[in-house]
Amino acid sequence: MADKEKTHIEPVEDGGFIRLPEEVLSALDLSPGKEVKIRLAGKRVTLERHIADPFAEYQNRPEAPSMDDLIQADAEKKNAVAKEFEERLKEKPEYLPEDHPDFWR
Repeated sequence: MADKEKTHIEPVEDGGFIRLPEEVLSALDLSPGKEVKIRLAGKRVTLERHIADPFAEYQNRPEAPSMDDLIQADAEKKNAVAKEFEERLKEKPEYLPEDHPDFWR
């Protein structure tokens, strides 16, 4: 099934600059520093994200956390939540008039 075609009308600014809409940048996974391949066929122009060396992007990706790091982060989060729970148990609860059983009689 083909993707639904969308049209964007953008003005050409001084120097031939065209602002690409956020939706286009997202679809092509473009951000500053990445390259765009522009193809001209008659009066039709197509844009594609250009990846000169696909392995260079892979090598520069952030390192994924190890299983030990994930387990440690989870344990730290559990301890923090347990500590917060214990502290909140020490707080004196606030009672509103409607919390009293006779209020609704």
